[in-house]
Amino acid sequence: MARLSATGGRASKAKAGRASQAKGRKTARTSPNDKRRRNAERETEVAGLKRELKEALARQTATSEVLRVISQSPTDTQPVFEAIVLTAVRLLHCDMSIVMLCEPPAYWVAAAATPEGLFDELTLIKQPIDPRANFPSRTIVEKRALYLPDWSLIDLPEHERHIHETVGVNSALYLPLMREGECIGLLTLGGKQANMFGESEIALAESFRDQALIAIENTRLFNETREALEQQKASADILSVISNSVADPKPVFDKILRSIQQLAGDGDAEIGDLGEVRQAHAARRMLLAEDHLPIRTVHRPPCPNAPLKRPPRPGTQLRMPAA
Repeated sequence: MARLSATGGRASKAKAGRASQAKGRKTARTSPNDKRRRNAERETEVAGLKRELKEALARQTATSEVLRVISQSPTDTQPVFEAIVLTAVRLLHCDMSIVMLCEPPAYWVAAAATPEGLFDELTLIKQPIDPRANFPSRTIVEKRALYLPDWSLIDLPEHERHIHETVGVNSALYLPLMREGECIGLLTLGGKQANMFGESEIALAESFRDQALIAIENTRLFNETREALEQQKASADILSVISNSVADPKPVFDKILRSIQQLAGDGDAEIGDLGEVRQAHAARRMLLAEDHLPIRTVHRPPCPNAPLKRPPRPGTQLRMPAA
C-alpha cells in the first residue's frame, strides 16, 4: 500500500482548515439572531421612509389646497387665511394657529383655528402694539421670528400669562409677515407641549407664512389694477360724452357726477353753474394772491393839489406789491 508524501499531507490539512474557517464564517453570518436584527433594521428603515413619504405627500396636498384657494379668491384674503390656519393645525399637530394683521398702533386677529376648527371669538379684537405687553408686539417691532419653546422657563407678560392659564399653551412660534421692510402681520403657532416645533415644523410653518404673504400681495395688486382700469374707463366715457355734447355741457356734468359716485362710492356730489364755478375760482385766486403780498404801513399826507374826499387815517395798513 502506497504511503502519502509529507507534502501532500500538509496540503490536505491546510485545505481542510480553510474549508472549516469558511464554514464557520458562513454559519456566523446567517445565525438567527443576526437575521432578526437585520430584519428589524430593514423594517425600521422602511417605516421611516413610508412616514417621510406620507408627510411629504400631505404637505404637497396642503400646499396645493392653499394655492387653489388663493387662485379662487383674488380679491379677498379671508378664505386664504382660514385655509392656512386650518391646514397648519392639522399638519403641525399644534393646538392653536393664528394669522394676525397689524397697522400701527394696533394689531388684530384675522383668522384663528384649533383642532376643533375655526375659532372666531378672537377675530377683529384690536390689541395695542406694545413689546412690553405681549409677544406678538415684539415680533412686529423687531421684525424677526420669535420661537419660545418652553413658557415655563421665562417670565410671561400679562397677555401670554392669561393664555397660558386659560388655554394651557406652553410653546409658541411667531413668524412676521414682511413686505418692503415693514411688518404687516404675523403667523402665530402655539402648542400645549413644550418644545413643540423642530426644524422641519418651523420650515413648514414658514411656507404657510409665505402663502399668506402671496395672498395679501395678490389681493393688493388685483385691487390696484382694477381701480386703475375703472378710472381709465371713466375718463374714456367722459371724453366720449364731451365729444358728443359740444354745445351743451350738462350731459358732461351728469357723466362726471356718475363717474365720481361710482369710483368714490355712495355719497353726495354736486357741480354748480359754470358761471358760479368761474367766480369761485377767480375769488380763490385773488385770495391766494393777497396771502402772498407783503403788508406795509404807509402814512399818506393829504395832497394839496388833489384833495381826497376821505383822507386816510394815520397808520392805515395797505397791501402793496413788493418793489
